[in-house]
Amino acid sequence: MTTMSSREVVDYLRLIRSELLAERQRLTEAQAAEPGRLQAVSQDEESAWAHLLGTLVPDLNAQGLDRAAARLSLPLVAAKATGARRLQRQQQLQAQLAKIEGEVEYQNRENLLNEADIRLPDLEENAAPLRADVQLLSAEPLWDELINVNYGTPAYTRKWYQRGYFRHWKFGDRILAQHGARLAVRDFGALRTKYLGEKQALETFEAEVRLLQERSARIRAMAAEHDEAGAALANLDAWVLAQTRALVLEHLSALSLPDLTPLLQDDPGLLLAAKRIHGAQAKQKYMDAVSQEWLVKPLADVQRRLSKVDSGIEKFCRPKNATQRYPREEIEAKYGIPSEKWGQRWDRYENTTQEIVVFNDYGRVDPFTQFLWWDLMIHSHHGNFVPDVCDYHQHHAHPGDVYADASANDDLRMHDAS
Repeated sequence: MTTMSSREVVDYLRLIRSELLAERQRLTEAQAAEPGRLQAVSQDEESAWAHLLGTLVPDLNAQGLDRAAARLSLPLVAAKATGARRLQRQQQLQAQLAKIEGEVEYQNRENLLNEADIRLPDLEENAAPLRADVQLLSAEPLWDELINVNYGTPAYTRKWYQRGYFRHWKFGDRILAQHGARLAVRDFGALRTKYLGEKQALETFEAEVRLLQERSARIRAMAAEHDEAGAALANLDAWVLAQTRALVLEHLSALSLPDLTPLLQDDPGLLLAAKRIHGAQAKQKYMDAVSQEWLVKPLADVQRRLSKVDSGIEKFCRPKNATQRYPREEIEAKYGIPSEKWGQRWDRYENTTQEIVVFNDYGRVDPFTQFLWWDLMIHSHHGNFVPDVCDYHQHHAHPGDVYADASANDDLRMHDAS
């Protein structure tokens, strides 16, 4: 039996670690690319919906609306119901505009905003020196306590023999020496009075600033709301058309492809768009399942293996293991990686995702026959890790089918993350 020294084991584990890191990087990069693939599929669905809705409800022509309502059995999009929605929206916007225009602040908005623009810099100029004085004094040690106990005033009653008196005297003298000359005061009481006066003046200025800022923000918000309501009123027909199409979208989204087909089968273009929509939805579901099975799960497994290898490196680097020999077969069985199966998994992932994304043969779909989107799109893997696909194959397999007894033939089904 071939054996390995602890040094050889560590070298082997470091090689395994580098391969695991490379695999983790590849899996991470593939995950990062997934949103781009999904966006392409999503855009295909959105394009099909745009064609379908644009054809069913091209405009607000009354006869066209009534035809769409009759075709879809959807009275909400008939001309009468649509006209009622338009009138309701129009009245709502007009009432919103009238309410804003009745506000005194909105009526005087230009003067009030100009006043704020002029007054705010003056207030800030007056407040700046006061704020500097207040902040400097407030930052002094013991300042708040001295103010609260009325130090330097007749209201200060603490005697020289009472606890804290000398501490107050000490810090009070330090503060006076630091700021007295600058503020033109000779004792702490005058310093205190000046501080409180400047603080009150600062608070008055800051309160006025807040009021002006709040009023200006309120006026600008009203102006923005007025502009939005005015623009909505000017584009009322576009809004009504979008809302009408949204009702059609909500109605049709709830229908299966077989239920949708009788409503559209007299128009090949509409029926093809419906097939594209349902096919794109199947694509998105399959892409999510493929990512989970062949990216997320393997990434978790790689991370687990990395932790195991790191622990092994630490173990075999310990001095007590320096003279030991270890069976190579056991080390490779415990720490080795299934590179061949990983390669097969990558082939399946890349082939399957490519087949899903590029599939575009929607015309051959017969909505009234038993079929599976996966079987139409994918030719490289049976996909029984997708619950719906697995269930379909179990209940619809026939002798000779490619997917018959697929679970027994898929060696990677239970080992993709190995």
